[in-house]
Amino acid sequence: MSSEAIDRAEYERDAVARAKILGGKIPFTKGRSAKFWATPLEERLGAKPIDESEWFRMHQPLLLEMVNTDEGRELLCIPAEYGKIEKFDRNAIHWKTGAFWINDDGFIQEEWRADFRVGAKWGNVIRYKWREFCKLAKTFYEREYKGMKIYRPVLNVRGELVAAHATDTSYPAAGTGSTTVDGSLRHTTNLGSGGPATSGEWDTTHDAANATNVYETDSPDYLCDADDSFYGSNYYLEIRRGCATFDTSGIGPATISAGVASWYIDDTYDKDSDATAYIALVESAPASNDDLVAGDYAKIGLDGIGGSFLVNNPTELTATGNRYVMADDNDTRAEDGQGAPDAYRDWTMDATGLTAISTSGVTKLGLRHGHDTTDHQTANTPSASSAASMYSLIYGKTADHTGTGSDPKLVVTYTAVTFIPHTVVF
Repeated sequence: MSSEAIDRAEYERDAVARAKILGGKIPFTKGRSAKFWATPLEERLGAKPIDESEWFRMHQPLLLEMVNTDEGRELLCIPAEYGKIEKFDRNAIHWKTGAFWINDDGFIQEEWRADFRVGAKWGNVIRYKWREFCKLAKTFYEREYKGMKIYRPVLNVRGELVAAHATDTSYPAAGTGSTTVDGSLRHTTNLGSGGPATSGEWDTTHDAANATNVYETDSPDYLCDADDSFYGSNYYLEIRRGCATFDTSGIGPATISAGVASWYIDDTYDKDSDATAYIALVESAPASNDDLVAGDYAKIGLDGIGGSFLVNNPTELTATGNRYVMADDNDTRAEDGQGAPDAYRDWTMDATGLTAISTSGVTKLGLRHGHDTTDHQTANTPSASSAASMYSLIYGKTADHTGTGSDPKLVVTYTAVTFIPHTVVF
């Protein structure tokens, strides 16, 4: 029997129970068109989409039950070491650390931590694992209601019985870019056969107002570099800057006490091995929160929080010791204690960096190479005989990479004066 036939049989089997409970009416949310779980194909094809933020808000009770079980955490890719999840959004989860104190006004201060991702991180997890999600969700709702056995996951939302999910066209949106974006921007100068680059050619590339290439849907990708290379029959000079925006509006009124930005790095290549072989975390100001354009090349690295672009020595969001120190994966140089390739690399923010985190909107971050921030031309001069290329770069994953275990993330620790558990407004 086909899965569609099984779905139809199960759907019809529960029709009597639904009719007894609801007088024969299918429980829709007012103004919405969420359907029961095993609706037939013809009904699914005619379903109307539902906004993903509304989807998560509506199904918050189910999600919180699921995610605080071992099975739910494994399915939704949430680390076991995180505390009890109290708030769940398409791109963020929040939990209490257990620390609290009384402020001078007599209000209880609770410390929270939130894991924010670029794009609809947990929306995409659910979408990619939809059948597994449905199977687990069903186990939370195979229970009796007023003496009737309920075989479909229904929720009590504002006093109404509501289906615990929407249909195919109502899944949280695929991909990234609905509210945030990540990627990189590079300016490349083709020097022809007349290279290596002169100082003037370096300045032209370094000080350019626009990128020659924008990458916001590529993964894995070069996230950040400063290269003087020979490839094919020509010399090239390239500087690339990374950018990522995070929707951190779910924090709300709060005091930020810690922030750690992380990118998943596959490889690093560094042939300079000098004092500027590092990647700095800076603030960015792209023209749009959810799109990258060529002009954003000159908007990564500001002269202060919320300031203007600064091409040389922009304000860094970490202490000097918390920069990511690069290494060539093929040599023995240490990677500053941050582990082997194919792992998250962390940038721990200092006091200045914490002020760049928005508690009511979008946090905009960027990555720039040390050669780029200090206007220090790469020391290596490639030659045709060496066939060298890509002298100093990091190569990693963006949110568009298949799967969700390597998305760029921003983990924020904060305190809030008041909060009502399970009440979520995103």
